[in-house]
Amino acid sequence: MLDMRTDIDRRLVCIILVPFCVLALVVAIVSYGVATLEYGYAAWTKTVEYPPALTTIYERLYFCVWPLSLGIIGCSLALLRRATCRVWVLALLLSLGTLGLAVSMIITALAVYLVNQSFIMR
Repeated sequence: MLDMRTDIDRRLVCIILVPFCVLALVVAIVSYGVATLEYGYAAWTKTVEYPPALTTIYERLYFCVWPLSLGIIGCSLALLRRATCRVWVLALLLSLGTLGLAVSMIITALAVYLVNQSFIMR
């Protein structure tokens, strides 16, 4: 039975972490691409004078999705350098990485939704 002190072989960790790193890159590319299109080419950028506060803050910080994804990849590579990995370290990386990516996607969707609603209302 697995407990938190159990060591896992590198091959099993690789099977888990490679798709997780690909997912982190996909989330970063999609979030950055949507935000770049929204803040650079959308019609509301020319007509709305005062967008919602969350949208204004997100417009200045949307590139920060890259350090999150690169941090996940860096931590994954650090775990893969070892022959074995503890279960709690892998669980911590997966849970914090998933939480960070989910929050990033939710904030992206909320910022785009709010600005589009303010554009429609005006």
